[in-house]
Amino acid sequence: MIKWENVEDKFRCHPKANIVMPTRATKHSAGFDIYLPEDIEIFQGMTYTTKLDIKCKFDDDTVMLIVPRSSIGFKHGIMLVNTIGVIDSDFYNNAENGGNIGLSLYKFGPGVTKLKAGDRIAQAIFVKYETDGIEINTVRSGGIGSTDK
Repeated sequence: MIKWENVEDKFRCHPKANIVMPTRATKHSAGFDIYLPEDIEIFQGMTYTTKLDIKCKFDDDTVMLIVPRSSIGFKHGIMLVNTIGVIDSDFYNNAENGGNIGLSLYKFGPGVTKLKAGDRIAQAIFVKYETDGIEINTVRSGGIGSTDK
């Protein structure tokens, strides 16, 4: 089960934006296209970070991988700062940011790239995984970087 939602108003970073929920483009698309919440202009050597004002509920034995769309790298010379975003199922509704998914882009290509709110920037791919069977009772209390606190 995959359920996309807007984050609660108190966690929104773009309260006036028309947030577009991720969608699959074709019958056999592995990933859900992720849309920008705002217009951006990014220059070579620049990093741009944003929250998407969306969250996602999915099965406990699944991880969401966020990867750039191929066209963003090939056409615009843009990559994700962390190369692949890893979002665990317990990120949903966490106390720190309500599960607000963010991404950070880096422009390595020349020139400037202008993107509009609603442009597809990345994609979310869901992958089932197995564990070693050892029970862990630690509960997530926050957002990015919170599992090592």
